Amino acid sequence: MAERLSEAERRGFREAGYCGPLRVMSADEAGRYRAALERFERRWPARTLVELPVPPSALLCRHVRTSLQDVDLGFAGRRDTRHPIHRAITNLSPGDPLKARITEQGRWELLNTVGSLVGRLAKNFQPPPGMRCRSAEVLAVVGWSREASEPRYRDSIRCDAWEVVVPELVFEPLEG
Repeated sequence: MAERLSEAERRGFREAGYCGPLRVMSADEAGRYRAALERFERRWPARTLVELPVPPSALLCRHVRTSLQDVDLGFAGRRDTRHPIHRAITNLSPGDPLKARITEQGRWELLNTVGSLVGRLAKNFQPPPGMRCRSAEVLAVVGWSREASEPRYRDSIRCDAWEVVVPELVFEPLEG
């Protein structure tokens, strides 16, 4: 005579990953299943749930490695070759800390450790939603030129070649 599985036995099948239809078992099959289940439970007794500690805030952070599309490539190029921005950028290396700030116009600016302006992000740069910039550092410093720039921007460029700071930004959730 076929025997219906109890709800606990059905749940055991589902938890084991069986997702097909559960058919009616014979009494012999049900007995073998119950014996196997008991052996399994004796070998791996049920675990009690423990409450995990709150993760450190660093695990909630998001690292954004910007690309050339995220950077205002002509920012330093629109300044004369004698402008201090060029020397400030030349003194930067990958891994150097930066400060990122948002202007009143909503543009993201990059400053070195002494507060000198070294770059700006593109108008279309968007931070991750619900997050604020916690820290920034130099990911790369790349060379750019008048010739590499789009023709529509060439009239505003005041030097033939310059360097561009590409940052890595670390964002953390907004409080509250």
